[in-house]
Amino acid sequence: MDIKQVAGQASSQLQSDKTRDAKSSPGIESKPVDSEQAPSSKSDTLSLSSQSNQIQNAIASLENVPEIRESRVEEIRNSIAAGNFEINAEQTANKFAQFELDLFQTS
Repeated sequence: MDIKQVAGQASSQLQSDKTRDAKSSPGIESKPVDSEQAPSSKSDTLSLSSQSNQIQNAIASLENVPEIRESRVEEIRNSIAAGNFEINAEQTANKFAQFELDLFQTS
């Protein structure tokens, strides 16, 4: 069978299918829809829980707190300068150990 003949038959069949579909569905017209002109019947909304509002309030109040306690820094500077600053080795070791535990538990 010749390929041109097969292609011609397929094209004829496609045309007759389109014609039949148009006749069998009177009053229905197929048009592309322009998304910019299509009316929107839905609108997006966002609602936050009371917990998220509390978190936002906490974050906002933390933004006003300084990261460095200047009074504590000055106190330590004065102690070092006077030569009476003492380091508690046990407390420091415990803090390091707790830091390591926290670090590995969150990983």
